[in-house]
Amino acid sequence: MNGINHTLTQIFDHVMAPLERLGVSTALILVSGVFGILALWIFKYISWQKGIGATKDKIKGNMIAIRIYQDDLAVVGASVLRVLGRNFQYLALNFGPFIPLAIPFVFVAAQLVTRYGFEPLPVGDVPNLPGQGVDVKVWFNKGDERFDDLVVKLSDGLEQFTPLNVNVADGTARLE
Repeated sequence: MNGINHTLTQIFDHVMAPLERLGVSTALILVSGVFGILALWIFKYISWQKGIGATKDKIKGNMIAIRIYQDDLAVVGASVLRVLGRNFQYLALNFGPFIPLAIPFVFVAAQLVTRYGFEPLPVGDVPNLPGQGVDVKVWFNKGDERFDDLVVKLSDGLEQFTPLNVNVADGTARLE
């Protein structure tokens, strides 16, 4: 399984590289659209279209019978039961071709999710709400009066939103 994933990752690297130059959203839409059209085209050839069409026609016929014979409870009840039965038949005819199509879908979806599903939050673009920032607290020995000389240097991407709070009584300086 790891070999299949590694091979598909290499294929997607080569396919997605030129598409990503158009933008990540465009690449995602193009790959999803092409895969969706391809899946519909394959579904057309691996499903039993005559059986699906006949089942839909029988459902429509029973729906017409419900409308025409709406005053006859026995006919309406039998037609409703036949519609329900034909719906299960219709689902079964459509579910069969879905199984082989699900295999490539799983691999394509896994590649797209790992590439575009997760993105870290950029530093500095997210507003800091009160209480959600980084606290810097410095303790001094009691009686030490060097608070005026204290300078806080922050790393790139970090901003100071509040002034330095000095509490001489307990010997702390705090930047919230």
